[in-house]
Amino acid sequence: MTRRTVEQRIASSEMQIAKRRHEQRQLLTRQKIIVGGVALINAKKSAQEAQRLAEMLRASVTRPADVRAIDGLLTELDQMAGTGTGTPAPPAQAPAPSPPPAIDPLAGLEHVQRRPHIGIRR
Repeated sequence: MTRRTVEQRIASSEMQIAKRRHEQRQLLTRQKIIVGGVALINAKKSAQEAQRLAEMLRASVTRPADVRAIDGLLTELDQMAGTGTGTPAPPAQAPAPSPPPAIDPLAGLEHVQRRPHIGIRR
């Protein structure tokens, strides 16, 4: 039977720690999804709950990107609560222009011969 070196034992312990941290993050993410789902279900059942959830979100969510991400939800919660204090919708804009046609990066290179792959020999 071979003995593991100190470095191997340390690496094994670090891998176990990383695995436990990953499992904890997964559990925390799952808990957040479940709690958020329950909160949304309750908000859809009661105007008072919808108003409370909207107030909690407005007080807690401060990062601009996160605020933009929940803007539609806040508007919906305000409508359910009957308060109508949601962020007003932006004015209607003309439809975005269609993107340019895709360009084939290899167009016009039909005459170029491919060379075989040259690998590193060991």
